[in-house]
Amino acid sequence: MRSLGVVFALLVLACNSSPTDPGSSVAVRDATIVVQFGNSNQVNTDLRVSFAQVVEDSRCPASVVCVWQGNGAIRLDMTTGRGAQSATLNTAGGTGFPREASVAGYTFTLVELDPQRQTPDPIPVQQYRATIRVTRA
Repeated sequence: MRSLGVVFALLVLACNSSPTDPGSSVAVRDATIVVQFGNSNQVNTDLRVSFAQVVEDSRCPASVVCVWQGNGAIRLDMTTGRGAQSATLNTAGGTGFPREASVAGYTFTLVELDPQRQTPDPIPVQQYRATIRVTRA
């Protein structure tokens, strides 16, 4: 009877779906991250995303009537086991203002750039945060 209990325990352990190595990571297929300017997020064991630069912020302030919505452009630095690469993402989208970029087998899409401009005054760079969708290609 005791050996039956051991066999049952081994079966339960064999069916456990969690990885045996606590440091291992399941590959991210689709994740949304928020990165503060000057900071980085570890998406998985192989990918770190850093918000490196606000390239441009010509977005139309809420207190102004504009002909064009403007554009917010940021530079992200992505580090993987294969090295580091950068990409510029834009809020405007369309020709010349890509919202997404593919780097090292991942696609990065700028979902939102905060804070929204309220006045024409510049936003202090430390206040920026970007919402990025990361998809494994």
